[in-house]
Amino acid sequence: MGVSHADRSCYNSGVIQLCPITPDTYQACVDLTVAPDQRDFVAPNLKSLAQAYVWPGSVARLVCSDGVPVGFVVPENARARRLYRSAGFVETGDIREGETVMVYRAAARRTV
Repeated sequence: MGVSHADRSCYNSGVIQLCPITPDTYQACVDLTVAPDQRDFVAPNLKSLAQAYVWPGSVARLVCSDGVPVGFVVPENARARRLYRSAGFVETGDIREGETVMVYRAAARRTV
């Protein structure tokens, strides 16, 4: 299912809004960057948008302050994580491009 294009409403908590990514806001989302010292911890927004689109249960939102894009979030896909764990994958503790690294348990045993 990925990103729901039918939900065009913004969650508004006053100054901060979490809004769906639309054709009108897509480029602003892709153009957002983090500080150079944070790049190793966060995947590029374009990659995260693509993942949110193809992974069921993922939801991408543009973070706006007074209508100005200031950030981007993808709520974690807990369902996918449970599925991987049930199939024998374990978390390594590593994070690459903002993503939790998991390996198949048999591979994890060989490296330990």
